[in-house]
Amino acid sequence: MRRVPLSLPVPGAVLDAVLFEPDGAASLGVVFSHGWGGSHRFDDLLERLAGNGVAGLRFFQRGFAPSTGAPDLARWPDDMISAAAVLESRGLGVWFGGQSTGATMAIAACARRPSARGFFAIAPFASIPEILRDNPDARIALARRFGTLSREAEEASDARRHLAAIGGRPGLVVSSRADDTVPFAHGEEVAKAGGPNIRFLALDRGNHVLSDVDRAPVFEAVEALLGIGGRPA
Repeated sequence: MRRVPLSLPVPGAVLDAVLFEPDGAASLGVVFSHGWGGSHRFDDLLERLAGNGVAGLRFFQRGFAPSTGAPDLARWPDDMISAAAVLESRGLGVWFGGQSTGATMAIAACARRPSARGFFAIAPFASIPEILRDNPDARIALARRFGTLSREAEEASDARRHLAAIGGRPGLVVSSRADDTVPFAHGEEVAKAGGPNIRFLALDRGNHVLSDVDRAPVFEAVEALLGIGGRPA
């Protein structure tokens, strides 16, 4: 596996990206997005997937240095779709994944990209109005990063709305009962809205970014979703 730096031009910005390229031939790829904090906390997952033959592409969203452009939640799904086009141009079947805000946006991107195989969402919130209601600190964090949120941003962040457009494609939702940023109930509601093809992995422990627990059960669930198995040799 090797990391390949990429610059991804999109309307109004250039996204700083990294391709996790498997050593051998790949048939699948994952586009993965960070949350509103802007840090990449799941490179270990992308490295593991690349070790099992799945290409991964993650990037800093627009307005998160070193990507250019102004921060705009409404553009996150389309920017993820632009990243997916890079993988599809290599003949790969694409899955969307993300954590926190990126998880909710992975659902939106999947809904907007009929060719996508499905999605996995780690600690998604159900919608912006609901996360602002359930976590007052989120209002401060989002306002500091994005300013006044537009109607388009709220629509892009409405997981239930997008799940209705995904149809029968499979998905995975992961939430922790110990998450003090996005309440566990958000993950429950998102998974329920997705119907029988969406698996819900409920964790009893683990903070918002799952940095204080063994992530292996989550990684194994993602591998099962993608139809690959086991740790790389």
